[in-house]
Amino acid sequence: MTSKIVTLEKHIAIPVLLGYKANCNFQEDDLMADLLTETLEDIREQRLQALAYRGAKVLGAALLLFVLVALPRHWYLAHLEELQNRQGAQFMEALMKIRAQETDAGISKLELLANENKSNYAGMASIHLASIYCYKKDFKRAMEMYKKVADDSSFDKHFRDYARYMQISTTLMNKPESLDEPIKMLVEYIEGQYESAFKASAQELLISLYIQQNEAEKAQHMLLELEENADAPALLKQRARELLAAI
Repeated sequence: MTSKIVTLEKHIAIPVLLGYKANCNFQEDDLMADLLTETLEDIREQRLQALAYRGAKVLGAALLLFVLVALPRHWYLAHLEELQNRQGAQFMEALMKIRAQETDAGISKLELLANENKSNYAGMASIHLASIYCYKKDFKRAMEMYKKVADDSSFDKHFRDYARYMQISTTLMNKPESLDEPIKMLVEYIEGQYESAFKASAQELLISLYIQQNEAEKAQHMLLELEENADAPALLKQRARELLAAI
């Protein structure tokens, strides 16, 4: 009887022991799984923090660039707009004074504006002053003013083209002893102007100087060029054809 009980206890104890061991194995597996999950979560969190840090650095650099570049540019454009508005008002005020027969006051305002800076209003003021000097027959001052605009690359190209043409024309108004220098200036001007609105006028002026110099062949050559100039006004072309027939 005793031996049977011992045997029964052995049969009962073995499955219980095996179950306990299996249970321990399951607990160890769960623990390892939890550790692995926590480790992966830690790694992912560290990566996210690193990405966030890098993103913050990029954003900070972008904001700094905006502060250093965009804001000064915005200020400059606003300042430039304010300056142009102010100079435009000064220019119109000067013209109104001249129109109201307050010539000296108008000229003084134009001179201040012409010497203020390199804006287009300064160029317009300089050209207008030069025309006033021509009207007063002060051709030397007019030539100097036209040359100042023509030589300054900061002015609009149309202003500079017109000023150079008028500089040459004013030189002729001043009655030079020789026509050689004006002719040279006109030839250089024509050869250097490909899209100038004043090229045809310069060609016609040069033709008149060749005729004065009795250089009929050069005059005919320039008349043909003027006639073929696609940008020349119809009236100038008509005059060129008439001169060709007359020479």
